[in-house]
Amino acid sequence: MTLANTLAEARATWRRGFTPEQVRTMDYAAQWLAQSGVEGGALRDGELTPEFTLADTNGRVVRLIDRLDRGPVVLTFTCGPWCPLCAAVLAAYAPLAPLIAEQSATLLAISPVQDRTDPTAAADTFEGLTRLSDPGAKVCQLFGLRYPVPGPLQAVYRARGIDLMDRNGGPTAFLPIPASYVIDPGGMAVAAFVCPDHRECAEPEAIVAAVGAVEGKREGDRRAIGHAR
Repeated sequence: MTLANTLAEARATWRRGFTPEQVRTMDYAAQWLAQSGVEGGALRDGELTPEFTLADTNGRVVRLIDRLDRGPVVLTFTCGPWCPLCAAVLAAYAPLAPLIAEQSATLLAISPVQDRTDPTAAADTFEGLTRLSDPGAKVCQLFGLRYPVPGPLQAVYRARGIDLMDRNGGPTAFLPIPASYVIDPGGMAVAAFVCPDHRECAEPEAIVAAVGAVEGKREGDRRAIGHAR
């Protein structure tokens, strides 16, 4: 089954837990996001990625530049463990970790959720994937992905026990547009998958192919240097 099919099923299951009025609110918010132009400000392939430092789920400090010293980085932005579609994306990407590790790449996932405020965070663990907390979605903003969640949609989530301001540690409820980047060791985004519609998130095969292209270029550069000598 493709990730697109998995996400379509997860979305249908998620929506069945809401009233028709709440579903209409969710659809309106999705339409607003698509028409807002927020996506147009997102970092694109061919652009340098901003440096950042965040803590992982164990409180350890993770710097992007340190991971890039090891090789390429796959960086995925999600809303948090409370979102079943985001969880499905991470579940699909986590098995890539050993594959891309063969090419010296690492897999990082960022969400604005503070682990201490999220009772579902402990269940959101995937071997080989390092999950980072971005309170206030500040790094999300650096990548041009952050947007304010409309009040009516916040109310829908609160009715399900999901208080975004409390979970995300800020006075305003922000979420990121779901996105994934493949970043080469020089800090360049060589592939950017920005998907306001969760159902359009990059398939795992596309991520692996992008990492392979980075490694292929690095190997070509190494051979060119060897011939020059």
